[in-house]
Amino acid sequence: MLNKKRFVNLVYEMQDGQYTKKNITGYFDIIIEGIKDALANDHRIKIIGFGIFDLRKRKKSTSPNPQNPKEIVEVPAKKIPRFKPMRTFIDEVN
Repeated sequence: MLNKKRFVNLVYEMQDGQYTKKNITGYFDIIIEGIKDALANDHRIKIIGFGIFDLRKRKKSTSPNPQNPKEIVEVPAKKIPRFKPMRTFIDEVN
């Protein structure tokens, strides 16, 4: 599995020395923050050839308390981030 540091190293090795690892890390952080900010503001992000970032809204519900199964607790509504890859991206990976 690639963590952030290994991913930055991979991108650094793919390019011709135009960017430093510090630059790549900064750009990576900006992109991730941009995605999080856009989703937090209910925006959908579509990157042609890559995929779509959006939110699924989960309704509030009730569920047994894991620590005390006899007790029913209310689970609040929440937004769940989702990524759906585009067909071209799926084809390139396979």
